Amino acid sequence: MSKFILVLEDDVQLRGEISEMFSSREAKLVFVSSHEEVFHQLSEHSVDIFLTDLVLNKKRNENLIKNVVTQYPGVAVILMSTIYLSEIPKGILTLVHDCVEKPFPTCVLKQIIQEVRRSNSDQEVLNAA
Repeated sequence: MSKFILVLEDDVQLRGEISEMFSSREAKLVFVSSHEEVFHQLSEHSVDIFLTDLVLNKKRNENLIKNVVTQYPGVAVILMSTIYLSEIPKGILTLVHDCVEKPFPTCVLKQIIQEVRRSNSDQEVLNAA
């Protein structure tokens, strides 16, 4: 079954760069613009990675991240943030799989996603054994 990458990002340029980064064979991307859409898409699709920012439209997403991790423990959350890593609450950092500071080269994000998928694939093989 094909897995999806769910993206909640308000930066139009970054959304475009993420779209261009993957061919349709590499990843199926679903872009959303609200917290409600996040949970709708998580229930509709087989999502393995959730990309988001800590702050969107001047609102902090800490509760959203906590709820996604709690309700969908198989989804790796990757935080893309303009906030310095040292300023992100430790409780949030312990919940996310990885974090990248904006601006970042998209190849860095692609590498993180590939590592998550490789790790997930290895785990599935171990679970099947």
